[in-house]
Amino acid sequence: MDEPEHDETSMRAPGDDPDPSGLVTIKLESCHSTWHFQPVRMRFRRELKGPGLSGVRTDWRPYYGLRFEDSYDRFTVFLNDHGTRRLVSWCHPPGEDGCAQCSGTSTEELSLDDLLQLAQ
Repeated sequence: MDEPEHDETSMRAPGDDPDPSGLVTIKLESCHSTWHFQPVRMRFRRELKGPGLSGVRTDWRPYYGLRFEDSYDRFTVFLNDHGTRRLVSWCHPPGEDGCAQCSGTSTEELSLDDLLQLAQ
């Protein structure tokens, strides 16, 4: 099993941005969330995207490593020190409708009728 990486090089991304407290915050856009990482404090949170989700975000949560793969296209967040709990996501290219992960389809609101039709 791959061990989570803790070195500073695994914590840098093109979206690095200092926050008001002086900490570097890494900001990554995925198809359905905006991810914020604070490597110094080893914590992250997500802002959800989609209809009616403006301003909806998770609390800050600890993480134990952040690994970028495929030239920053894919990243893995390690949720425990053994690397057995992890989240994997893909960066959504800015301004592109042809994203390989979502094909430009964002989170949509479905009616109960739509859900019933999909279930049949």
